[in-house]
Amino acid sequence: MIEGENLNRDGEHHMSSEGTAEKQSSPAQAEVLSRLRRIEGQVRGLQRMVEQDQPCESIITQIMAVRAALDQVGIHLLTHHVQECVRSASPEESDKQRLERALNLFLKLR
Repeated sequence: MIEGENLNRDGEHHMSSEGTAEKQSSPAQAEVLSRLRRIEGQVRGLQRMVEQDQPCESIITQIMAVRAALDQVGIHLLTHHVQECVRSASPEESDKQRLERALNLFLKLR
């Protein structure tokens, strides 16, 4: 295999636009990455607002929007984790343990 190449699910070579190996992502992963890229753009916008000495109220409004977007990504990931946790639970782990693990993760998010 050539450096910077990766095989897709069909065994075909796949190379990213930068020539680096690129893992094929699931639709759920693509959704999260899309949201994170949008948030990244919002943060860059915040930096420009500070550089341009925009009013504090406008900056804080945008900070709240970024926080809300990050919360939504966290909730999306947590939901996916809980679904996977239930579906792929090990027989050694009780329902109570799985629930505690999911709840602890939720509390960290908040």
